[in-house]
Amino acid sequence: MVYSTHYIELIDDSERKDENYILARKQQTHVYRYSDLNIRGDIKKSDVFKSNYIGGTAPSDAHLVALKKTLAQNMRVHTKTGDAK
Repeated sequence: MVYSTHYIELIDDSERKDENYILARKQQTHVYRYSDLNIRGDIKKSDVFKSNYIGGTAPSDAHLVALKKTLAQNMRVHTKTGDAK
């Protein structure tokens, strides 16, 4: 089964590590078999993904800061103009 999701926690329900492949964006897109990464079994797979342990699986801090700033500015504009819902 091949799937893409915004809910990476779904990977935690998979009992076998050798059936999970992860795409990571670095300079190019790389495919990693989870079982080849030698990650401790007591760490949830979703935490490995979200922590960017592999590299290229989570947004950079700079992108997150920029996103938060943009969202805050847009919320202020909509609140002042009465467009907030």
